[in-house]
Amino acid sequence: MNEKIKLIYISGIGRSGSTLIDLIISTDPKVFSVGEIYKFNKIKKENIPCNCGKNFSNCSFWKDFYYSKYKIKNRINLIDYIKTINFIFNPFIKKINFRKKSQNYSLLKKIKEKTSSKYILDSSKDIARLIELDSNPFIEVYNISIIREAEEVANSFSSRKNKNKKNYFISLLKWNFINYIIVKYLKKRDYSKNLVIDYEEFCKNPKKGISSIEDFLQIKIPKEYVKKIRSMEHHGLAQNRISQKEKRKKFEGISLKQYNKKRSTVKKLLEKLLTYPSSKIKEKLK
Repeated sequence: MNEKIKLIYISGIGRSGSTLIDLIISTDPKVFSVGEIYKFNKIKKENIPCNCGKNFSNCSFWKDFYYSKYKIKNRINLIDYIKTINFIFNPFIKKINFRKKSQNYSLLKKIKEKTSSKYILDSSKDIARLIELDSNPFIEVYNISIIREAEEVANSFSSRKNKNKKNYFISLLKWNFINYIIVKYLKKRDYSKNLVIDYEEFCKNPKKGISSIEDFLQIKIPKEYVKKIRSMEHHGLAQNRISQKEKRKKFEGISLKQYNKKRSTVKKLLEKLLTYPSSKIKEKLK
């Protein structure tokens, strides 16, 4: 009989603080983070380093997976999103038949065998991947959805420091679309297996935010979590640079980074138009 795997999944749009939440949760030894594991195939093929600083093939944890045949499909594509939307809005559709299936359970089981942790933490964020994981009766998914202000996410995507710079207004539209889909899907899930985190509120009151995570997962995050993050071994894949070993050593704690608010009148008007649904979306996610 298949062993049931407990998985923590972080969902949302990029640039919303998933890496920070991942690191904080990972300070409890009952949690083992695999980072954005939906990029597993690419990481293995290109031998990209994990957060411990060593290449995938030389990492003390991942080297056993280097010659494996496990495949995880990247669900961030137009076809799978169309199927996702159809599944969410069409009451007659009971499941999604993805064109290509991932070997989620087999890979997660192998990971579980290598760690004594109660939970595996997947911060892939993609809503289609969450739906795919939910469809497996042997994977028990505890979803944490993170929502950050639309303008802040768009500013982060369009920042000059971002190597893959995105258009500001397209990022606003993407924010509305992805969070709206998440809102609709969360209504289909078991309420007790969902936790929504308002990123701005979390940064303003970390103690309250951490307490909500502890209650949700029945874990204990150490009071000196900053010190723990700096020193702990972390094998997450493909995450924000703050999770990398050398950056973690300089981790200073939770702070609310906000971008320059100086914008032209035209930009402000377009912002209001494109983000009009955002206030309602944020209310529904809470």
